Amino acid sequence: MYLINAIYFNGDWKYQFSANDTREGDFNSPDKTVKTEYMNRRGDMDYLQSNGITGALLPYVDEQFAFIGLLPEEGTTPRDLINNLSALDLLNLIKNKKEKEIELSIPKFESSYEDSLKDELYNLGMNIPFTPGSADFSKMSESGKDDLFISDVRHKTYIKVDEKGTEAAAVTSVVMPQSMPIELPRLSFDRPFIYGIIDVTTGIPLFIGIMENPVFK
Repeated sequence: MYLINAIYFNGDWKYQFSANDTREGDFNSPDKTVKTEYMNRRGDMDYLQSNGITGALLPYVDEQFAFIGLLPEEGTTPRDLINNLSALDLLNLIKNKKEKEIELSIPKFESSYEDSLKDELYNLGMNIPFTPGSADFSKMSESGKDDLFISDVRHKTYIKVDEKGTEAAAVTSVVMPQSMPIELPRLSFDRPFIYGIIDVTTGIPLFIGIMENPVFK
């Protein structure tokens, strides 16, 4: 028996990147430097800066949603940042954005992730549904017996960011049995960063992750 919750997002950039400006460059991942393709664009953009954090907000066509990229200050990892960044901090960061002419360079990337959430849910106190004999899903059984229990909760995500836009999907299943002629301030996502898809009105992230290596495997 499966209970599946899914979300799918496919958004085109309001201001698309030109494929002609895509160039190969180095990305400094935690364990090694890798070659990857960087999308490049210059112009006025929503620039984010606060407490050592720098970033950009790139709107999609409908402008309700935007891609957010955040670079922690040197010496701080994205994981350190995300663990100390509250929802209010994120909302204030977005509210205090400034339009600024910059040179942006961000890698194209695809990323996927899959994991079991059973242990996390169990540690949060949700243990009865996973325990045979204690779980009671008898109303879901034609026989009325209480022999049903949750054996696993699987979560899988996928995101693709390129010159056209962003495509992202997430599924949770509960299982029972690029150089510029004019010098501009440069924002280059050439080291691990936080990324996400944000509802600009509420500041709520629909999708959020850490990019440590843009070379998709």
